[in-house]
Parts: sequence; C-alpha cells; structure tokens
Amino acid sequence: MTELELRDLRKTYRARGRPAVDAVRGIDLALRSGELLGLLGPSGCGKSTTLRMIAGLETVTGGDILVGGASITARPAQQRNIGVAFENYALYPPLTVAQNLAFGLRARRRADRADVDRKVKEIAERVDLTAILDAHPAGLSSGQKQRVSLARALIREPDVLLLDEPRPTSTQPSATRPAANSSASSATWAIRPSWSPTTRRRPCPSPTGSR
Repeated sequence: MTELELRDLRKTYRARGRPAVDAVRGIDLALRSGELLGLLGPSGCGKSTTLRMIAGLETVTGGDILVGGASITARPAQQRNIGVAFENYALYPPLTVAQNLAFGLRARRRADRADVDRKVKEIAERVDLTAILDAHPAGLSSGQKQRVSLARALIREPDVLLLDEPRPTSTQPSATRPAANSSASSATWAIRPSWSPTTRRRPCPSPTGSR
C-alpha cells in the first residue's frame, strides 16, 4: 500500500518587484510502508522545501500530498500525523531532554500523564537517551541533540517520518542512522516507519530554487 504520495507538487515563491522563484517544479513520488527515500541534491534545490510542504510548514503552490490514500494538502500541520527531525534540532533550551520528548504529547488536550511518561521511557531506551533524560540541551553533544530530535519525532508514532539533512555523528548509535555514507549529509529523507525498511534514492526535485 502506498503510504505517502506526491502528485505534481510545486512551490513558487513570489515577492513584489522580484522575479518568481520555482523552488519545487512538479515532483511525483510514491513511498510505501517500510521504505526509506532520500532526496539528494545541492543546497537550494528544494529538498527541505519539499519536506516542509509534506509536514504542513510551507504552503503548496500546486499539486497534492496524500497519506494513506487521503489528501492532506489542505490540513494544518497539527492535523497531520507527520514527524519531523530538523537539521538544527529545534530543541527547547529551558526544558530537559525528557520534557522535550514529552512536549508534543502533553500539548494534546487529553494526554494521559502516565501514558506520556511511559512513551518517554520507551523511546529513550530505544534511542539510548535514558542516561541524559534530566539534562538540558546546552549540555549535550551534537550527536545527543540529534538523537533527542529524532526521538521527539518518533514518540508520536507518525505515519511518515521526515529527516531534514541528518548528519551521522560519532556519538549516534548505528541503529538510528538513516544512512552511514558520504551522501547522507546532503540528503533529505522521508521514511514510512517499519522494522525492515527498503532504501531507495531519487534525484532532487528541481535543479534550482530555494530551501
């Protein structure tokens, strides 16, 4: 079954007095359950823009985004079950690792505290964060921050997981690396979580544009 599908997805930036910039020029792709797909290309070619549109963080100029066969193009970000691990980690400095992981779950109106605590413990064990749950982001290494960002995206059990240019680090467990090769640092990844992912690579959606 196709879990994520992009149909002629397009993004054009327009500003008064300036030429229009086509950031994404009609990308078509289908991602099935258990697959991992990387968009490879130079900075500015539209990789992150594509992921931001899937997540609902960027408006769509044209085309459609479907998850599980249903269009989510018009849905706001909070109504899409999409997990995102950002390139710059986007952690909350005043919060501990445990609080960062729980933040999204507790923001939901009917979140059960015991259930949230259980999920935090489970994901921390899975991504090797148990020993630093009480630490704050300022005291973490880059690899630890990356794992916290990934765990925060996974804890909500998303239909699709998006990784914006993840960079393998020496402190990152191999089990959490989407790819441990030289191309991973310039790739943007879309994953349909499963126990046995199949890796596929596609070229960047457009040769020019804006991230």
